[in-house]
Amino acid sequence: LYADVLYLIGNVYNWADDIMNCSLYLRKSKDAARKYGFEAVLMKAYSSLAILYTKTEDYGLSLEYFQKTNELTDKLKDNYIKASSLKSLGNLYNILGQLDDALKILNEALILATEYKQYTTILLCHQFITNNYEKRGDFENALKHHKLEVEIESKLFKEELKIKTRGLHVKFDLEEAKHDNEIYRLKNIDLAEANEKINHQKVKIQDIN
Repeated sequence: LYADVLYLIGNVYNWADDIMNCSLYLRKSKDAARKYGFEAVLMKAYSSLAILYTKTEDYGLSLEYFQKTNELTDKLKDNYIKASSLKSLGNLYNILGQLDDALKILNEALILATEYKQYTTILLCHQFITNNYEKRGDFENALKHHKLEVEIESKLFKEELKIKTRGLHVKFDLEEAKHDNEIYRLKNIDLAEANEKINHQKVKIQDIN
């Protein structure tokens, strides 16, 4: 889908901290998705725009797009996107100093993220909840969630290491297979050349006789 490609390009620019192009492509994605009725893409574009506007401190627009996102996540019953959206909305309420609303939303996001095993979202929920309790001066609960954050981060690092190790094993096996194949090919060439020499010698012997 054209709208989906625009959305992906927008997010690439977001990861590169290119705010101008990120905004441009996400808005193009939003407009295309809305025009052709692609609500699943529209929902993702809304969510990314909401996060972008938090980053640029356009908090009014950010709240507007979070609301649009949550309306679509409820309509489409997409709890995966909803968990991620609520996590970021909770962070926005932290920034705005609306700590009770933030904590309620972050706990809701944490429940959904845990259900769907969204470990990065779980990690960020604990990070934002830690920030929330620190702002309140509740350092006991802040420490509790910080420990959970570190635990999840360690788990993610180990999983990432496993994936990298698995990838290296696959690369090694491929290179080994290529090497074995090359040896086999060269042996066949040597064998063919040896047979050719033998046949050539046979012809010479026959000519002499």
